[in-house]
Amino acid sequence: MESFLGIVIVFAFLAMIYYLLAGLYRTIYNRKTKRGLHRKKALTSFAIFFVALLIIGEDPEDSATSTTTTETPAVVEGTDKTSASSDETAEPQESESQLTKTMDALTKKDESEELFFTLDSTDFDKFNNTVTIVSSTNFPSQSVIDFKLYKEDSDTPTFPKQTSTVENEKNTVTFSTDSSSLLKNGRYEIRATIPVEDNSKSLNSHLYEKFGPLEKFKSEYNTDYLVKKDLHGYTIQELKVGEFIIENELSEEEIKAEEIKEKKKKAVTIPYKELDKNLEPHVGKYVTYTGKIWDISESDNVTEMELEVTKSDWGYNDIIYVYYEGTTEFLEDDIVTVYGELKEGSIEGASFSSIFHFNVLADTVEKPQ
Repeated sequence: MESFLGIVIVFAFLAMIYYLLAGLYRTIYNRKTKRGLHRKKALTSFAIFFVALLIIGEDPEDSATSTTTTETPAVVEGTDKTSASSDETAEPQESESQLTKTMDALTKKDESEELFFTLDSTDFDKFNNTVTIVSSTNFPSQSVIDFKLYKEDSDTPTFPKQTSTVENEKNTVTFSTDSSSLLKNGRYEIRATIPVEDNSKSLNSHLYEKFGPLEKFKSEYNTDYLVKKDLHGYTIQELKVGEFIIENELSEEEIKAEEIKEKKKKAVTIPYKELDKNLEPHVGKYVTYTGKIWDISESDNVTEMELEVTKSDWGYNDIIYVYYEGTTEFLEDDIVTVYGELKEGSIEGASFSSIFHFNVLADTVEKPQ
């Protein structure tokens, strides 16, 4: 028995060292497909090693006592001798049986399947602001997967979630949005969420048939990821697909220029008479005006100008006040186009001779196109 346990201890110790090193290697080089499996096998080997040590380290005095009893010359009752011998034999058998059961239970858990995604490729199109991701998985075909994209150190998705269906162990998903969510340089992580529902007409009901109820799923699959029970089954949440880095794509200046470009497409020109009649419903709108500079000044990197915005046969009139952070090349009497947010009006002068100003906080001052 002791020789058997000695062999078990040696092999368990060697297996534990091997799987620890294999898991460490896959962690360092970000190889996820069997990393959890190696970790669990290392734990299994340690458990077997520990149990074997406990058994082999049992107090030898019990065995000595039994031996002394059997060797006593005065045999009064034969049944006592037989009983002592039987007890001595049963004890190691029971210990061996316990070890075998523990090994079988741990091995069964260790061999449970691990669900995974592996990132195959990413393609970032900075001009169309799209990210296309291709991944491999062992989820069966026709499984519907929700993907989310997170910037490093952020719990808020960079893009709205996108849904893809597994085909031949592959997923292809494209994240796309307008310039309000332009991607910046940095590290990004892709995560997958998979609903598993027990209704035959519900989403991914074939997964419920494959995995079974939540308790069965947890017992047969490695679940290092979060699994949440819900009304019609359960959801496998935030399963990591992979990471990628965007470098030298869009600088802060390029992103700002793209954002302004998109905003300019939506800018409106509200006639001066409409503002004069009722300014309130238009405050906060992104507007554009083309007109003649009546007056312009610069101070502390801020440009202020009075812009005549209504063109007539005699020239320009109707002044709007424009405030722009920065300086420009423009001078008095130049014709310019401005883009910016229409702000609350302001009053200048005494009550009997006051002038009401319409104000625009501009982000762009340029020559007319």
